[in-house]
Amino acid sequence: MSHILGTFSVKLAAQIVVKILLALALGGAVGFERERRNMPAGVRTFMLVSAGSCIFTILSQIGFFGADPSRIAAQIVSGIGFLGAGVTIHRKGTIHGLTSAAGVWAVAAVGMAVGTGNYFLATFGAVAVLVVMGLLRQWFKADVSRSTRRTLNTELRQVRNRIIAMGRLVIEAIQDGVRAVVEDDQELARQVIEGDAEINNLRYRIEEECLDVLRAHQPRQVQLRTVLAATHIATNLERMGDHAKEIAQVRLQIGHAPLLPPLNRVPEMANRVCDMLNRVLVAFAQDDVEAARRICEEVEVVDQAYSEIVDAVTERMSGKKSRHFERGAHLVNIAYNLKRIGERVTNIAERIIFVRTGALAEADRED
Repeated sequence: MSHILGTFSVKLAAQIVVKILLALALGGAVGFERERRNMPAGVRTFMLVSAGSCIFTILSQIGFFGADPSRIAAQIVSGIGFLGAGVTIHRKGTIHGLTSAAGVWAVAAVGMAVGTGNYFLATFGAVAVLVVMGLLRQWFKADVSRSTRRTLNTELRQVRNRIIAMGRLVIEAIQDGVRAVVEDDQELARQVIEGDAEINNLRYRIEEECLDVLRAHQPRQVQLRTVLAATHIATNLERMGDHAKEIAQVRLQIGHAPLLPPLNRVPEMANRVCDMLNRVLVAFAQDDVEAARRICEEVEVVDQAYSEIVDAVTERMSGKKSRHFERGAHLVNIAYNLKRIGERVTNIAERIIFVRTGALAEADRED
């Protein structure tokens, strides 16, 4: 019967049991790390690969007398490569499961080491595989996360700087537009009108950069609100540029004719809104919520200045010739555009509050 059932040795049987159990334990330990991350190959896959490699290695040592035992080991190495290829997944242009495939291949080596009786090599090898697949993964993930945050902060800082630059252009356009009207400078008025294209281009560039940030980083919380606020602020700045352009167009429309008094109130109103705009840009750069809240309260001063100009123009137009109505209407139009700029400054201040608090302030003004 021995030639059918084979010879039985208690010592050999004990060694085989120990080897297979150890191979299962080491392979399962590595597989558990993959299983809890919902990878394609889990605990059972790694246990089977490790135990199977161990069995093949033992078989190569005791099952083929006189043959080269390394031949089966060589086939294990190449055969596991096909199994590893099976756990990789191609999804939306990205390869998933490569680490699991490499882990399967490494666990096969652990099983072979157990099969040859090199227990220390097998144990230390399994620990090394666990370190690479688990601990190093966390380290690399943390490093990538830190690098991503640095890149995100850099790009957000660039967006902020571009908004500041756009705001400076808008302030210059407002001041030049008012000066062109007051000083009867048609050439300066034309420069303001032509310069509006640069302000428009900056708005679109900022919006494109914000979209790039959203696509590349998918920011959350404060960073996400910063991106959303940046697009809103860029839009308001672009509209302010339009208001400055409309002010400059008044000078070209009336030629060299004088505007109806009180024209001197217009520069005062323009200085007020430009000062508010300058301070709100600083508040945005510094995330100064308190400064933004104070600016929100100042819009009433701008509204009051507009009302005073309208009342003064209305009084002067009473009982005058019809030509005074046109001159007065142009002056009111300039004051109205300055009033709208003040309201848009307040819109920006409200977005600064939103970035830090997540609360949208009351914004019920007309757009």
